[in-house]
Amino acid sequence: MKIKNILKWIGTFFQIILVIFAMTIHFLSDKKMGIMRSLTYRNAAFDKVSLKIKIIYALIFILLVILILTIRYYRDFQKFKWHLLFILFNLIIVIFALKLDSETLVSYYVLLISAFAVLFIQLIKFIFT
Repeated sequence: MKIKNILKWIGTFFQIILVIFAMTIHFLSDKKMGIMRSLTYRNAAFDKVSLKIKIIYALIFILLVILILTIRYYRDFQKFKWHLLFILFNLIIVIFALKLDSETLVSYYVLLISAFAVLFIQLIKFIFT
């Protein structure tokens, strides 16, 4: 039981670090020209690989897995409430990924990859609790 608790806190720590990293990059992309140039170059490279579509498919897969887990735990109200919140957050990120692109938001891929990593860590935490 202690190991699960420690792993849960480590996952939460990494989630917080990822969110802080994404928000810092987003903030600095408007302020520092070097970061803006680097992000523009990386956006062009990611567009060539069509990373946007792959991340959207992965987010939809995470959404389906969490829906299955929600159906499994629908009787436990506390878990059900957190799963519904997770589904709502995932839907917001999928809409964000579909509506915006790297030309509109310079730090698009950084935010999208960070959000994907946060959702994936949260999914792992849901599965193992």
